[in-house]
Amino acid sequence: MKWILLIGLIFYWNCGFAQKILEQRTLSTSLIYHHGLSVPKTPELNYIIQDKLSAKEIKIGFHPNPNKSWINQYSVSEIGIAYYQGPLGSDEVLGEINSIYPYITFRLSNWKNLNLFTSIGTGIGIVSKSFHPVENYANKLIGSKYNAHVNLNFQLKYELDPFNLIGGIYFSHISNGSTKHPNSGFNYITSNIGVSIDWGKRKKIRKVDILYPKLDNEFFFISNHAFKEKSANDPHTYYVSNLSTGYLWGINSKQRLGFGIDLFYDESINRGDWNLSPETDFENRIYQGIFIGHDFVFSRLSFSAQVGVYTYYQSKPASSSLYNRLAFRYKINKHLLINLGLKAYLDQSDYIEFGIGYYFNKTKKS
Repeated sequence: MKWILLIGLIFYWNCGFAQKILEQRTLSTSLIYHHGLSVPKTPELNYIIQDKLSAKEIKIGFHPNPNKSWINQYSVSEIGIAYYQGPLGSDEVLGEINSIYPYITFRLSNWKNLNLFTSIGTGIGIVSKSFHPVENYANKLIGSKYNAHVNLNFQLKYELDPFNLIGGIYFSHISNGSTKHPNSGFNYITSNIGVSIDWGKRKKIRKVDILYPKLDNEFFFISNHAFKEKSANDPHTYYVSNLSTGYLWGINSKQRLGFGIDLFYDESINRGDWNLSPETDFENRIYQGIFIGHDFVFSRLSFSAQVGVYTYYQSKPASSSLYNRLAFRYKINKHLLINLGLKAYLDQSDYIEFGIGYYFNKTKKS
């Protein structure tokens, strides 16, 4: 078996690509019903969640050309926008969420007419009832009307052409990234069932599977900025900034691994009394850390996950010496990029950061 695999790889390397015929339509519309449960971060909040959690979702997507580089590499089957509406477990205290988010769907496997997909989406969710110290003090989960809505969906689809039957498992998180407290956020798991319709003329596409080269190594420097609240009892909003620099190695055509150094400035550190007296000096607001990271690269867009540890500080970190970051980065041109990220301590959000950076590639020697 090993020899057969080796011969196959050598043949694939020499040929450079293979071809197969696909048939697909251009657009799709999906109607999905969700039913499941909320998972509070702390058990004492279970008393708030009293009602059954059900929701409705509408998706409009298009099926991209499978011969585009990153579409081909990641087996992307659909890109689109979704509208999600449903309760959050208590009509009186928590209300409901209305969310709009873009999503991308990847094909994992297929068996004749049965296909397995995973879908990732992130966007803006509007919560109808948030925390208020007088009018809604029982809501200790979310303190803002506008929040980030992040979801992951595993889905089976049975194709009947043009109709498709859908069923799957949906994981979702809603929070504001500590821009306003409280920010325990919502986590919930639902099963879902629905139907989708494919639109447009059925086209035959000659799909080409190409052997793509490794990504170049890359150096980056990013300046990030954010604002956050410290707690529900502190009404002030604090400024936070971060300088991040690192080096990434291309390990294949889709991924990079790397390491780097962070320098943080956080005005909320050790502020003393609620009236900011005494005021913390500059040195005590500085943190320095090192991190390791992994990037998925989709053409100009990349998704980065990092884990870091503080190596220098005067004020002890409030949560942990370990921190993590998830970020989307988009390359504007050959050297400039923009960054949108979430810094956290495991599942506890610290802040949402926005930044601009500089990068350059180091071509691998052949």
